[in-house]
Amino acid sequence: MGYVPTSNDLQLILQRQKSTYIKLEILNQSFERLRTITGDTISSSFNIDMNSAITRTCSLSIIVKSDDLIVGNPNSKIWINTFVRVFCGIKNETTNKMNWYSQGIHAISTFDYTVSAETKQLDINCTDLVSYLDGSRRGQYVGRSP
Repeated sequence: MGYVPTSNDLQLILQRQKSTYIKLEILNQSFERLRTITGDTISSSFNIDMNSAITRTCSLSIIVKSDDLIVGNPNSKIWINTFVRVFCGIKNETTNKMNWYSQGIHAISTFDYTVSAETKQLDINCTDLVSYLDGSRRGQYVGRSP
């Protein structure tokens, strides 16, 4: 059964000003949470294509503040067998509380890591878990590390 909207959801939709956020849960191959990332998102996009085998994809750009998210670091939380559970959040301006809406669990398909004098940025492209079944990953993991 799908999601049943509540009166709180309706109140969020009717707000004049909406503050939106992204929360990521980094999961291991047993889907156990390794780390949660909030508030460090530069950009995000979500696509749903019902005419494709892989119906859901997303692209995320994240500011990396901790070394455990740097690709290539031996202690990194992001590896080939890592999954990401993505949440979109809307802040209720009257109660000041966050409402999180799950966008599903995704597999990381490509990544890019950029270091500049000001910031460390991780760009992640994700697909839904069908990518493990339809052969689109073909045992490959595309990306680069510093």
